[in-house]
Amino acid sequence: DVVASLYGRNSLKDIIKDNVLFSSARKIEALSWVLNELKLEDFSEEYKNEIITPRNQFAHAKLIEEDGRKYFKKGGGNIEFDDEYCKTLRQNILKHKRNLDKLQDKLISQPVDAETSKQIKNALLNLLS
Repeated sequence: DVVASLYGRNSLKDIIKDNVLFSSARKIEALSWVLNELKLEDFSEEYKNEIITPRNQFAHAKLIEEDGRKYFKKGGGNIEFDDEYCKTLRQNILKHKRNLDKLQDKLISQPVDAETSKQIKNALLNLLS
């Protein structure tokens, strides 16, 4: 694949897997585009807000031990990763797993034609430029 080789990769799949070339933000944009093309509910913004953002916040949180309890806290935003927050996060993970499973089922049951495949590939490449 000519475009993949321009990025020093073997295939478009390799580009998509590269988190530097194809960041979470770009993956969310691609997800939104695919959902809209397949006329499925676009849950990409919810996914970003309920999964990606908490993941990034948690990555920078610090463990706090206070009054016999332990919890993670993200400075600035004062987000406490306590039991209740983690329960909500687990519920959101399950919700979006169902969303992604629906998308996968749709892709499996309704394979895309060559023209749509080309459009998807071009859209993904446009996100890289």
